[in-house]
Amino acid sequence: MKKPEPRSEYDFRDGTRGWHVRLAAKADNQRTLDPDLAERFPDSASVNEALRGIASSRPAQRPATTTRRQAKPRPSA
Repeated sequence: MKKPEPRSEYDFRDGTRGWHVRLAAKADNQRTLDPDLAERFPDSASVNEALRGIASSRPAQRPATTTRRQAKPRPSA
């Protein structure tokens, strides 16, 4: 089978292969479900509904914070 040629108006000479894949891998809003859970939750809406049910029954967790260094005491004059 012959590979189709791209249209002349598309110019990929300066493109970077895999750019969107690497960008998506860095995104912190993506999660991967194990196969058994993917069967039970076929779409985002079902996952969100289940998580909201769990979240409403638990107190909100505060995000982890970094500790600040204590200021050194000033020497007395």
